[in-house]
Amino acid sequence: MNLTTKAAANFCGGLIGAALTLIVGLCLWWFRIGESLSNLSYDLPFVFVSQAITNDVVIVKMDDISRLELNQTAGLWNRRIHAQLLDKLRTDQAAIAVFDVLFADPGNEEDNAELVRAIKSHGNVVLGAELEPTSQPGFSGITTQSPKKEFRDAARSWGIMDQLRDSDLTVRLHHPGTDELASVPWLAAVLAGAVTNSQTERRRARWVHYYGANGTITTLSYHLALQEPAGYFKGKTVFIGGKPRIVAPGEFSDLYRTPNTRWGRGLSSGVELHATVFLNLVRGDWLTRLPEGKEFLLVLLAGLIFGYGVNLVRPLRGIAVVSIGMLAVTGFALWLFWRWNLWFSWVVIAGVQIPFAWTCSLVRHTMKTSLEKDALEKELSTRWSSPEVPAPVFPQPEIKGVRSCALIPDHDLLRCVGKGAYGEVWLARNVIGTYHAVKIVHHCDFSNTETYAREFRGIQKYMPISLNHPGLIHILHVGRNDEGGYYYCIMEAGDDEATGQSINPASYSPRNLAKDLRKRGGKIPVGECVSLTLALTEALDFLHQQRLIHRDIKPSNIIFVNGVPKLADIGLVTDMGGKGRETSSVGTEGYMAPEGPGTAAADIFSLGKVIYEASMGRDRQEFPELPTPLPDRTDAAALLRLNAIILKACEENVGKRYQSASELHANLLDLQRQRKA
Repeated sequence: MNLTTKAAANFCGGLIGAALTLIVGLCLWWFRIGESLSNLSYDLPFVFVSQAITNDVVIVKMDDISRLELNQTAGLWNRRIHAQLLDKLRTDQAAIAVFDVLFADPGNEEDNAELVRAIKSHGNVVLGAELEPTSQPGFSGITTQSPKKEFRDAARSWGIMDQLRDSDLTVRLHHPGTDELASVPWLAAVLAGAVTNSQTERRRARWVHYYGANGTITTLSYHLALQEPAGYFKGKTVFIGGKPRIVAPGEFSDLYRTPNTRWGRGLSSGVELHATVFLNLVRGDWLTRLPEGKEFLLVLLAGLIFGYGVNLVRPLRGIAVVSIGMLAVTGFALWLFWRWNLWFSWVVIAGVQIPFAWTCSLVRHTMKTSLEKDALEKELSTRWSSPEVPAPVFPQPEIKGVRSCALIPDHDLLRCVGKGAYGEVWLARNVIGTYHAVKIVHHCDFSNTETYAREFRGIQKYMPISLNHPGLIHILHVGRNDEGGYYYCIMEAGDDEATGQSINPASYSPRNLAKDLRKRGGKIPVGECVSLTLALTEALDFLHQQRLIHRDIKPSNIIFVNGVPKLADIGLVTDMGGKGRETSSVGTEGYMAPEGPGTAAADIFSLGKVIYEASMGRDRQEFPELPTPLPDRTDAAALLRLNAIILKACEENVGKRYQSASELHANLLDLQRQRKA
């Protein structure tokens, strides 16, 4: 199979994998079949949420222990007990009292009067009503079971108690109530000043943010609440309610599932869920779901990226890709949850789409291997069964593809100190003991002879020019060995990182700007950066005046000789204004101008990115971001002035960019004078 056929097959396989992965993801995200995955996306982050204990809210539970201690019946409690509790809350200066209790039964008139008095005395009491489904001849719908009129008139407000009767549902929306009758948690939040009772506010989609398992919010048994010392409830919002664990026939249980129930942490009572909703509103930390459009985009991108990408690698390597992808999606989802209280159906992507993409890859590669094996067996069977077909003869490699050992006249090659796309750089010593750098370029490293010859012509033009400027690496001699299939350049040796021109061949490491930046924490002071760049712009301007361009300016191609910065790696130097393939396939990503190499303006763009990295301490791909925190730098003011120069040098619009290196040099010189003034 030739490369074109193989590339086409990989492309088709990737498209099929992407399409299948996308279809699976969208079906699970959009249709009810994937609802359990959506619920799991909501529940899982709560496993890692630390419990948010609060003293602002207290739950007083009407539990079985209190019923026995206070001699109350399983159904209707004596309303004098509630009056007694309200009197204590008023004395303690509790902020709000919220009853998750329905006071609809007639009760005892004297007890009712006592409770009415206590409600009025407290002043900030919220009572609950229930919505009940009804079915009568000729009528079906919902009716409201509200508190008795005297209680409604005495209370600050009253609203519906969300019964949360779907005990299997953990993904819960806030239910602020209707326009006519708001919910109890919502009314309590209105009294607390957390929300306004407007239609717009009530209609916002809010999901419940659970703070932990049952008991996370401070909870007291009713009989113990009556015994707390004076002032215990000061400033607190108190939720009162609860039903026995075992309810009478026809009644609904007051225990509900939450995300914590999945992990064996029990059920939560209705009054605790109401208190949780109230805290969400007061704190403003309710959950919000990503808009449908953004969720669709995430599922779409995941299907395309993983469905296509995983199918291009072998299944064994794909396991690593898939694992990293699943962890990345999970980490992103947890970060959104913790940092922004956002959730989305991420388990569809991490738990199904990405593994499914790997499954497609496994099936595809298995089928491909099987088909290739069958085809090979069939071909061999046919070929060897015919006596006319001779045994195969494997050709020897062509001599031009063999890399010969380079011989450099009057020089001993000591060790290779650098490699690139077009050659190797060696440290060498001549017959009198002087160290030089020797670049060796082999014919076999090029796709064709014309490209090899073009690079040699560039060196021919550059050599005499290099000796006329101190900012260009000096080429001392150029030679070629056509029989060996290579040419070479003998250049001045760069400084050693540690010892300068005192070179020890065993430990020699040529100094360049990239290594300097790594050793100095990624950046150099503005003053030093300006001085270095002035030398480089002067050298670049000289090169451009000779109608030559560099095409690959970057920190690793700026070396130091006797402490002087120089433009190096001259393999890509060519005539200014070269066209076509001469300039379209060279350069380094991030430093290369958006319009491509081949002009003086493109070289200026690359140098601007070098100045950005050296001064800002940030990667070129982060341009134009400034370092943070900027005020911590002592040279912040000068850095901002230099940044204006960098922005113009790296302007994507060529017309707005510096038109010559001399223009850039002049602006840098002005900045240096301002700093010295």
